[in-house]
Order: sequence, then structure tokens, then C-alpha cells
Amino acid sequence: MEPIALEDQFVITRAETINETTLARLEGGLVIAIDETGAKYFKRLRRFGDLIILESVNSDASTRSELLSLGGGDHPGLANLLSVAGVLFDEP
Repeated sequence: MEPIALEDQFVITRAETINETTLARLEGGLVIAIDETGAKYFKRLRRFGDLIILESVNSDASTRSELLSLGGGDHPGLANLLSVAGVLFDEP
């Protein structure tokens, strides 16, 4: 079961290097993606060539997908990537 974060909970992350191996490993997984403008997205990662598709993690798909680029183009570039390791429900 994948972690789902709700308001006032903390997402536990790991910094990732953006490369072919990492993108393949994280395919379909939950990530925090940061684009070149600094916008942050908590979404499911899908890759299609040089395009990163960030899908809603809500089962009802109530938030839209975001498109980021690996190699320039019409979409903001993927600048940083964090894999989601878990969720802290309460402060220690």
C-alpha cells in the first residue's frame, strides 16, 4: 500500500538524481517533483520520452495532471525530484 498524505501530515522523502535509472525505478511511484520555476507537485510519475506526466494521487483523480519536460520544449523543465518514502501522521 502506498503512503497517502493528508493536510497537516509530513511526507518523508529521499533526494534523487535525475537520470535514466532513477526515472525507470520511480515510474508509477509517488514523488515530489519540482519544476524550474520552483513549483512543487506531489504526484505519481509517468514518463513518455522527454515528457514527464505527473498524475493525481487521489483515487478520484480530482486534480489535473501536470506536464514537465526533460529536454526543454513547451513545458516547464523538471529541476528536482524526491521519492516518497513514507508519511509521518503525527509529530514525534
